[in-house]
Formats: sequence, structure tokens, C-alpha cells
Amino acid sequence: MKDDRIFFSYSRNETEFAMNLAKQLQEAGASVWIDQMNIKAGDLWDKAVEEALTNASTLLLIISKHSVKSQNVVDEVAWAIAEGKKLIPVLMEDCEMPMRWRRFQYVDFSQSYDQGIEHLITHLGLEKKVATKLAAEATEKSAMSVRELESALEYKDEFERTVEKEVAARLKARLEEMEQATSVEKVEEVEEKEPENSGLTFISYSRDDIDFVTQLVEKLTSDGVKVWTDKILSGNVGMEWDEIVAENIKTCKEFIVVLSNNSVKSKEVKSEYFRALRLGKSPFPVIIDDCEIPLRLEIYQHTDFRSNYDLALESLKRSLN
Repeated sequence: MKDDRIFFSYSRNETEFAMNLAKQLQEAGASVWIDQMNIKAGDLWDKAVEEALTNASTLLLIISKHSVKSQNVVDEVAWAIAEGKKLIPVLMEDCEMPMRWRRFQYVDFSQSYDQGIEHLITHLGLEKKVATKLAAEATEKSAMSVRELESALEYKDEFERTVEKEVAARLKARLEEMEQATSVEKVEEVEEKEPENSGLTFISYSRDDIDFVTQLVEKLTSDGVKVWTDKILSGNVGMEWDEIVAENIKTCKEFIVVLSNNSVKSKEVKSEYFRALRLGKSPFPVIIDDCEIPLRLEIYQHTDFRSNYDLALESLKRSLN
């Protein structure tokens, strides 16, 4: 089903620019779709992008020296044009554009970001859209208040009779409970306990990346995320290390795998994410340096910590929540 959302097509090298622009358009009242905000870690990236692009009415293209060379961006633009989508090019920097892109008038951000965002908001008609939405909400709220008042007055007597009946019924039920308690021996119910580590977020990593993982654990824990790593072995007394890891992968709620040049060579990390996949867990790949992503993990949306740590952390927290 098509909606009025704006699909962002851009190169990963321009992630910070794209995210800032998306947030500003959202604040101005636009409905936007951008992979870093709308695809949760662990989701199938290709499937999510295809579905979003199919349903969106508009494609916002961020033109840069990197995006003109990105095959993903070129494919998305070509598909949008073929499907008759509205195309809004945003020129981030001066560069040589493909011939098909030159036919479309662009919004120029290369000279001034502030002027560019002002022109884009005006072009999208967002100022008028926000005003109309606020007026409609105010009108609806006023209408609802009138209807609620009329309804309350009309059914006042019936409401009071209903309350009296409910109170009487509750008192009767309470008396019956008290009488039953004096003649029947109380039986203590034993609640079935969940595994101690259920609901935790498991982090798979190479020991060579311990500094990054330690910082990540501190950040996630401070935000209320319950984390398990091999440094946390409480509640597993008497179990072998392999058994402890296997048990916590089985009972964890989320599975994060930290990808680096160290971890992609680690047999232990490979064994852990293979086990998670066999158990039907969708991994949350986290990339911390330029490494080759394992084939089994390529199809899952990843969180990239290489360029902007805070932005990536925000995205990961949003996916976990």
C-alpha cells in the first residue's frame, strides 16, 4: 500500500548529512524513510529497502561524488524513475552527474545548508501541511470534547446505576472469598521461574576488541539494556565455559556480533553466530573497522561504528528497544 513517505537514497559516506536532513524534515512534518532509522539491526536489508521503495511516493536523492558511483543508489533512482515516483535531487556537493539525473531540477545544498533546507521545506509544502494538521487536530479535539460532554449528560443516570451494581457485586464476591478462606487450607503457589539470563543481550566478539566492547557495554547498560558477555558468568556455577556460552545464546533476547578484522578470523565468534542462526536468532551485526563481512551475515542490516560512534550507538539502541 503506497503512502506519502519520502525514501532517502544516498551513499553511506554521506550518512551524517543524510541523517541530519531526515531528522529536520521529520521535525517539519514530513514522513521519511531512511535505512539507518527505519531498518532495525538484524532485519533483511534488501527486503526492507525494496518494500519501502515500493510503498514510498517520493525518492529524495542526495547527490555527491560518492553517490554517483554507488550502484545501489543508481539502481534505486532508475527503479523510481521507471515506476513514476516523484524524484527530488539534493545537491550536496558539486560533482559530475549521470545523464538521466541532469533532467531533474535539484535543490542546492552545496553553497548553503540553511538556504537549501529552507528551499526544500518550501518545495515539499511542509509549512502548509503542518499548519493544516494542527488546525485539524484542534478541531477534532474540540468536537470530541463536545461529544463526550453530551454523552456523559445523556447517560448520567444509567452510569450511576451501573456503578452501584458493580460495587455491590464486588462486595458480594469479596465476602464469599473471605468465607471460603476460613474453611479451605491455603495452598502456596510456586511460580515457574524463567531462566536467569533470559531477556539479556548477548555480545559475541574477539578478545582483541575488548576496549570497544567494554565501552559499548557501559553505554548500553547505562541506558537500561541488560547485557551478557563472557566476562559475566554469574548464575552458571558448575558449568563448562562452552556450556555457559551455549546456554546464554539459547536464552538471550538479542544477539550482537561485533565485526572486525580480528573477529572475522575468530573460530569462537563464527561458532557463536552460527549457533544463534540455527536457533532462529536474528543477529545484530556491529562493524567497527574495515573488514570483510561474513557471507552468512551480509543479508542482515548492520550498525556502522566506523565514522560516527554516537550516531551508530543511537541507531543500535533504537533497534534493541
